[in-house]
Amino acid sequence: MVRGAGGTFVTMSDLSRAITSAIDRSPGSGEIYNVGSLFLTWEEIGAMIVRLTESNSSIQLIPSNEWQGPAFLNEFWDLSWDKAREHLGYNPSHPKENMRSQFTKALQRCVNEVKEEKST
Repeated sequence: MVRGAGGTFVTMSDLSRAITSAIDRSPGSGEIYNVGSLFLTWEEIGAMIVRLTESNSSIQLIPSNEWQGPAFLNEFWDLSWDKAREHLGYNPSHPKENMRSQFTKALQRCVNEVKEEKST
């Protein structure tokens, strides 16, 4: 993984609120807004997966110029929602720590589903 590369994730409830606000407010028409609930690096997500799967795998970080995978995994997508806040009154609905916990729980559900599929 590339150190520092990552992306901004949005919860379905935050996305729904942002869409509703854009529909309800005329400045939202024809505009592009970034909305997000939490920025995570791919390294953080990888560490979560290793921990949740109880794997012995290690995470290997490489310099950006050595990355040969998909381009988006080598980029820093910490998108600002300032415009959405100003035009739509949008803010993520929970503090960052709560969003991280929700993300971890969702990831745990995915891990559990894969384990169940493998056992059947």
